[in-house]
Amino acid sequence: DYGGVTCKEEEVLETGYDRGAEWLVVLGEDHYVDVPALESYLASRGTSTKPLALGIVGCGQGNKNCDFCGEVVDSGGFCGGGGYMLNRATLAAVFADGVARVRSEYADQAGGYGDITTSCALLKRDIQLENIGDHHRLVGWSPLSEKAYRQLAKTERPMTYHYSTPQVMYWLHALLGHAPGEDEVELAR
Repeated sequence: DYGGVTCKEEEVLETGYDRGAEWLVVLGEDHYVDVPALESYLASRGTSTKPLALGIVGCGQGNKNCDFCGEVVDSGGFCGGGGYMLNRATLAAVFADGVARVRSEYADQAGGYGDITTSCALLKRDIQLENIGDHHRLVGWSPLSEKAYRQLAKTERPMTYHYSTPQVMYWLHALLGHAPGEDEVELAR
């Protein structure tokens, strides 16, 4: 049941806004994050005063079941599986008309998907969603085999890996060089 997901998502954005986050990275508990790669990428984007909303874009596009938000149907929303990033200017734009309005917006979509609700909120405020999912910077697909994880980690070096179990997270951490080499073990099949 997705009943509380949109309200949880709004609370995440509100907390980032209240704390003055330079960047808010929205992920699930089943993500492995290559923190140095992500920090480096976000640093390369700078501290723009222009709203920046980065992620995998395209979910909901053409889907008439997203009838609550024509903007998502027309241009697509975030595919939250890979995570998404919002800079401070984006958070300020979202909350420009007050927290109560945003809470109401998200509560109206209770039972929906948080990533699509956030996409709608951004698009309705004329904040463009930038697709950085190309070149596998963000991985939001279904669980991968060990061979696929190895190939991605060694050639593409994504910043996020979705559907990661704790065992996969530990393994990726070693594989990516953030732990001693002897900690890299084969994944159990």
